[in-house]
Amino acid sequence: SGANCSGPPSHSGPSVCSGGSRGEPCTKCLVEIPYEKMHWGQDQRYLSCSLPMKWGEILKARFTNCSVSFKTGGLGNMLVKESFESWLCLQDHPCASNYPQDPYFCFVYDEQMMRFVPWGENAELQLINLHDIQRVMNVKN
Repeated sequence: SGANCSGPPSHSGPSVCSGGSRGEPCTKCLVEIPYEKMHWGQDQRYLSCSLPMKWGEILKARFTNCSVSFKTGGLGNMLVKESFESWLCLQDHPCASNYPQDPYFCFVYDEQMMRFVPWGENAELQLINLHDIQRVMNVKN
């Protein structure tokens, strides 16, 4: 399951993808992530990082009054069926120490506990290409 990345990988390990839906393969490879990054919630630097919201609350905040900005996708080959299947990077999270250059902090969603588990800063994980976001913003303006 998950997409296969094409081109020379910068890391060895499973791919993290976006697109697709439950049971279907991802459609776009985002980045190759080393296996050691799968220890979600165990990085000492981020033990105090939290996202005390459920998926429904995040979506409601985003689509009701645009008060939450995030990017999300599937875990591709790192997926643990019915446990860890998706990631979310929240903009302007206090744990994003590379603010304002990279304001995103990322979580994986624990399907069993129904909570977000800290993964790390986008500046390190590179799940979101900020240059693409800036290019889209420039087109809109």
